Amino acid sequence: MREHRSRGTGILNNELYIGKLIWNRMRYVKDPATGNRVSRMNPETDWIIKDVPELRIVEGAFWKRVKERQEALDATPRVKGIKEGRFRNTRHGLHLLTGKLVCGSCGGTVTAVGRDYLACSNARKLRTVNNADPTSVVSWKTRF
Repeated sequence: MREHRSRGTGILNNELYIGKLIWNRMRYVKDPATGNRVSRMNPETDWIIKDVPELRIVEGAFWKRVKERQEALDATPRVKGIKEGRFRNTRHGLHLLTGKLVCGSCGGTVTAVGRDYLACSNARKLRTVNNADPTSVVSWKTRF
C-alpha cells in the first residue's frame, strides 16, 4: 500500500475518515519532456476544507494517537538518516542498461523484466511485438 502523509493518501492519512473533506489539494500538469501527467501539491491556502461529520468513521482521539505514532517513527535515527541521505533524492536506473537499449523490431524501450532478463516493453505491455519472433529478442540497437 502506498501512503503519502503530506498528500493525505492511504488509509492512515485520509482525513475524510475523521469527517474532513479537502478539495484542491493537488493539481496535475503535463511534463513537456515526457508528455506524462505529473501531480503537484497546491499551497495549503488554496485548499478548500469542509467539515462533514456524517462521514466520520474514526474518532478524534484514535486519529491523534495514530498521528503521534507516525511522528514518533519519523523521529527515529534510522528514518532521519534515510530522509537526509542524498541517495533518496536522486533517481537511479534499475539496471545498468536502462535507457540505453531499444528494441530492434519496433524501436520501443527495453526494460528490466527480471533480475537477469531484458525485454521490449511494447512486447510485454502492448503486445505489439511477437515474443516468439527471435529477431525481436536478440536484435538490439544501442541508444548512446
